[in-house]
Amino acid sequence: RALRGFELGRGCAALAALLETNVEPALAAEKWGSPAAKQALFGSLASGGLATLVHDSRGNLEISAEGDHLRVTGKLGPAPALGVATHVLVVARDAVFLLPTEGLERAAITPSGWRAARWGTAQLETTQVLASNVLARGDQARAIGNEILAWARVSLAARAAGVATSAMELAKVYADERVQ
Repeated sequence: RALRGFELGRGCAALAALLETNVEPALAAEKWGSPAAKQALFGSLASGGLATLVHDSRGNLEISAEGDHLRVTGKLGPAPALGVATHVLVVARDAVFLLPTEGLERAAITPSGWRAARWGTAQLETTQVLASNVLARGDQARAIGNEILAWARVSLAARAAGVATSAMELAKVYADERVQ
């Protein structure tokens, strides 16, 4: 995966971010997801949908248990592919869950130079997360969340190294042909 991310980063950082967004949600659903979560996510991905990862690092989400379900309120993102994704894997302090984006209030954003990544935000207004989409809660969620974030960081570092390598190659070509 790191080699793929490196080569994608050499081409276009934004496109690399978009193409890599499905990986963490797919790996997490495969490893910890219920059969229903796997079927929903993989069915969507197989038909051309996208998924993305959002880490609630600042604790913007208010999450409360409602039986086996969760109630979530707050803002997600900005994140690559969130403007068009069909599913979001959310890593929060005490919960990891897969959230379908159908019916969510989303806003597409375009950070400078990142149009291809289809960035977006989503506002959750007391959104219900079904028990079948909750991958973990409590201490288990913290351990699983750390593993998922480690995957994402390796991918991001590989893509950044690809971008840096490409920039150095282009700078060398420019320096070699520049006449002062």
